[in-house]
Amino acid sequence: MRRRGRLKDSKANNPTLADDQGDKDFSPEPACRRGLALSCSLIPVSAALIVTATIFTCYLLTESQEGFIAKGLWFPAISFLGSNGEAKLVYQIGFSLTGLLLLGTLALANVFVVSPLASAGSITPTHTSTELRERTREEKDIPPLEFESKTLDPNPNPNPNSNPIRPDYQKSSELASRAINMGLLSALGVIVQGVFVLEIPVNYKTYIHWIGALMFIMGAQAHAQEIVELYTNTASNSLRYLLQGSLGWKKACQNAPSVFFVVPVGMQVIRLGMGMDTGALLQNSMGVIQWGLVFSYILFFVSYGYDIFIVIHRSPYAEKGHDE
Repeated sequence: MRRRGRLKDSKANNPTLADDQGDKDFSPEPACRRGLALSCSLIPVSAALIVTATIFTCYLLTESQEGFIAKGLWFPAISFLGSNGEAKLVYQIGFSLTGLLLLGTLALANVFVVSPLASAGSITPTHTSTELRERTREEKDIPPLEFESKTLDPNPNPNPNSNPIRPDYQKSSELASRAINMGLLSALGVIVQGVFVLEIPVNYKTYIHWIGALMFIMGAQAHAQEIVELYTNTASNSLRYLLQGSLGWKKACQNAPSVFFVVPVGMQVIRLGMGMDTGALLQNSMGVIQWGLVFSYILFFVSYGYDIFIVIHRSPYAEKGHDE
C-alpha cells in the first residue's frame, strides 16, 4: 500500500512522469512504429525485386544456351526461361519465394489496410466527391489526418432534412473478402509455377504450370478490381486521405495491361500495310503482352508497401486511437 501511495504521489507531483509512463503503457513509441512500418513495407518490395531478378537471371542463362536473341526473339515467354538447364533451379526458387512473399504481403495488407476499410463501410460513388469531403471538413474545422467519417452516421438522424449518408458495411465486407481470396489465388498461382516449371516435351507438369499461370492472371485481375472499388468507395475519409496516392498508382497498374493489346494490332498493320514478315515480330508481340501483364500486377502488389507503411506510421488510429 505504501509503494502504491508513493507512486501516486510521485505522478501527482511530476506530471511529466505520469505522461511518459502512460505513453509507455498504452501507445507504441514512434521509433518502434516506424521500424514496424518499414519492415512490413519491405515485404512486397522484396517480392518484386526477387521475381524481377529471377526473370532476368533466367533470361541470361537461357540465352547463353538457346541463343534465342540471334533468332530474332527478344521477348520469349517467361515460362520458357525456366524450362531447362541451370535456369530451371533459379526459376523454381525465385518464383516459389516470390509467391510466399506475396502471401505475406496479403496477410499484412489485410490486417492493416483491407480490414479497416471493410469496417468503415462503403458509400456510393456520388457521395465520394472531393467537394463533399472538403466542405464537410471545413464546416467542422477538422485537420485532414484527424478527419473521421462523422457525417457518415449509421444511426438514424432525427432531422429528416439533413439526409445523412449511411455506409454499406455488407458491401465493403464482401469486397474485402473477395479481394483477399482472389489475391491468395494469385499468390498460389505463382508458387505453382515455381514448383511445376514448363517442360519440353509437354507432360503433366507443363499442364499444372499453365494452370498456375491462369491462377495468377485471373486472381490478380479480380483482386485489382475489388481493391480499387474498395479504396474508391470507402466511407472512411481519413483512410481515403492517406491512401489517395496509392489509389492512383493501383488504377494505373490496373489499366496498363489494356495498353499492351495494341501490340498485335500494330503487327497486323506491319504485315498487311507494309508487306513485312511478322514471324519473329508476332512472337515478340505476344511476349511483350505477357511481360507487360506480369510486371503491371507486380507493381500493383508493390503498392501495398506504401499502404502498409503509411497506415502504420501516420494513421490516426495509431496517433489518436480513433475508431471508424
